[in-house]
Amino acid sequence: MILVLVYLICPSGQLFADDAITKTITTMTLEQKVGQLLMVGFHGKTLSNKDAAFLRKIKPGGIIFYGRNFGSASDLPPVISGIKKAVKDQKVPLFFAVDQEGGIVHRIGGEYYKPPSAPAIGAANSEDIAEKAGVVTGETLRSLGININLAPVLDVPADIRHSTMTLRSYSNNPEVVERLGVAYMKGLRSAGILATAKHFPGIGRASGDTHEKLSYVFWHTEQEKENDILPFKGAIEAGVDILMAGHVIAEPGDGKRPVSLSSYWLRDVLRKNLGFKGLVLIDNIEMKPIQEMMDLGKAAVEAFNAGADIIMVSHEHKNQEAAYQALLDGVKTGIISIARLDESLLRILQVKTFIRNTHVYGKQSDDFRSVTRAVGESSAIALRLKDAKPYDFARKESVLYIGFDPNLFDALKPLFKDVEMMNSSVSNYQAIHPRNPFSQFFSKFDMVVLDSHYSDIEEVIALCNNLGKQYIVFQHRVNSLENTLQTIKPGAVLVMLDHTKTSYRIAAELLKGSRKTKGVLPFQTPCAAFYVLF
Repeated sequence: MILVLVYLICPSGQLFADDAITKTITTMTLEQKVGQLLMVGFHGKTLSNKDAAFLRKIKPGGIIFYGRNFGSASDLPPVISGIKKAVKDQKVPLFFAVDQEGGIVHRIGGEYYKPPSAPAIGAANSEDIAEKAGVVTGETLRSLGININLAPVLDVPADIRHSTMTLRSYSNNPEVVERLGVAYMKGLRSAGILATAKHFPGIGRASGDTHEKLSYVFWHTEQEKENDILPFKGAIEAGVDILMAGHVIAEPGDGKRPVSLSSYWLRDVLRKNLGFKGLVLIDNIEMKPIQEMMDLGKAAVEAFNAGADIIMVSHEHKNQEAAYQALLDGVKTGIISIARLDESLLRILQVKTFIRNTHVYGKQSDDFRSVTRAVGESSAIALRLKDAKPYDFARKESVLYIGFDPNLFDALKPLFKDVEMMNSSVSNYQAIHPRNPFSQFFSKFDMVVLDSHYSDIEEVIALCNNLGKQYIVFQHRVNSLENTLQTIKPGAVLVMLDHTKTSYRIAAELLKGSRKTKGVLPFQTPCAAFYVLF
């Protein structure tokens, strides 16, 4: 049966009213309707004949891509073209989604595609920069054929040392997360990409990794709960397209069911209380927490009846077919009502119509590298103890880098006359150079740069203090910053929140004194009170 979606455009270019979409829904078979509720992934860098036949069988509404599906960004358009060709008789457009958050979570790599990390955007603390980052990310995704970015993350880490979300979050200040997340979301949308706010209602205080086990969020006060939900509330008010529900039990609320299967969270809170009218997407239902609770097919039905619109089944065909068949049987047996099915279909087709008819003319932004550099320049953070002497970088000519990062070493070499790298312990150095004491070797350098996780860091800092040697600790990970400040108490720390060639060049320029730091700590810690920016 041929469907008409394009389709939902009148000659003047305006969309028809929702009754036209409703009419389209009436022309769809039950199998076509159920397929629209699924977002699936596949293995391999090309679509096999078996994959193509399977897609034609279950007629999914969307495809999610992982790094396994392409070697480089240029491989993605042919893959998408192959999928479209395989399902060419399926006239309803497909969602093509990817997790392209930036930082530690990005499926598409390379200097022109990997976005700045959320903590770096948080350190820049600029809505303008956040929006530009959204725009350039959206433009690159759109150029590859993607129409959904599974970002931004709006979780607020409660404990930056232990939360799995710290390296994916803008800040531990909910107002900052809301402000920057909404700006980033607007940037994506202006580039014609649908944004996905995740993981509702906030998993920043969850116990453990929600991929591996059923985790819990406990709010001890109403204020804690309001703080975690605040960024999602702001995103809803700003018109976010999609909300992703997390696999956590959140209390007070529903103490028995994960948010992804809870009508309390998806209907009562999200739809009724917060007024969300967009799509509710359930995170990959193959995750261990769900499969340990119940059969995957049953979970798909329960998630849908709880209020989900789209259920993600990211990996295995057998699981995707199980979810499809359970949903199909659920409608046939009356467990899922036709009215409930059509309710989600209306929302899905409304969004797909928006995608189909969104025209972005030319580039709206600076190029990708300039925005990445702007984030790097605005997010670098240098701290020194309040009672430490001011640091003078400009006159330094020789640097000893003690650490393990060749990228930082390479960035330092062009800026200083003499740069050496030591990546062994002090005792190992002494064993290799018995006639050249470490203190003697050490004394010839004007400045020492130390990796925060170097094993003998406290010994080296003590030597620096005894010799009056200027040093600075290079902090790679913001989630271990509090430990560095608390246990090592360094006189000076340079915090870089992205690990790109551009970021390392900026770090080297800061150490040379040729530029000033502009960033602020995105994650406040008690120990930071003893430090000042410089």
